[in-house]
Amino acid sequence: NAPVIFTGDLNGGNNDSWYKLVANSGKLHDTYVLAKSPYYPRGSFNNFGKDNDGELIDHIFVSKNFMVKSWAVLSDT
Repeated sequence: NAPVIFTGDLNGGNNDSWYKLVANSGKLHDTYVLAKSPYYPRGSFNNFGKDNDGELIDHIFVSKNFMVKSWAVLSDT
């Protein structure tokens, strides 16, 4: 029952099978889903100069020990 934070550039969105496995595990929760007003103007996928489709591929999952106050991808700076 130790607190867990799982983060990474996981190269997949929330429709990918690995995401669904983690998000539906009952052990870890997507901080994006837990946040009241997530902020991500352009997603977190860098297509190196090509169009960005806004997909989030960088994720933060936490165990029930944490309370998420805010969530953001600061890519508009």
